[in-house]
Amino acid sequence: ERQLAEIWAETLGVERVGIADGFFALGGDSIRSVRAVALAKKQNLIFTVQNLFQYPTVAQLAEFLESAGENVGVAEETDEDLARLLDELESLSEEEAGALARDRSGEGAI
Repeated sequence: ERQLAEIWAETLGVERVGIADGFFALGGDSIRSVRAVALAKKQNLIFTVQNLFQYPTVAQLAEFLESAGENVGVAEETDEDLARLLDELESLSEEEAGALARDRSGEGAI
């Protein structure tokens, strides 16, 4: 939880993140989610952008990572996948990126 909170704080540019805080409620968006996944990967925390949409709080994502154990990396994006996705997201408007994020997460709003 501490590592995730630190990654989120760095990615979102906030001083402190609590375990019940939602990534998207704190200002996260599609592009920042890709950055969070990449930063986490550098610290050997492997999860996908989709996982972040499914488990949007520090506590939820940490619980998922603990329960998934070795299976988390099965569907992980490669560095090339993340770079391609980031390029695609940066070419979208905020509205288009938000719509894509909602579509992928199955949520009505982020």
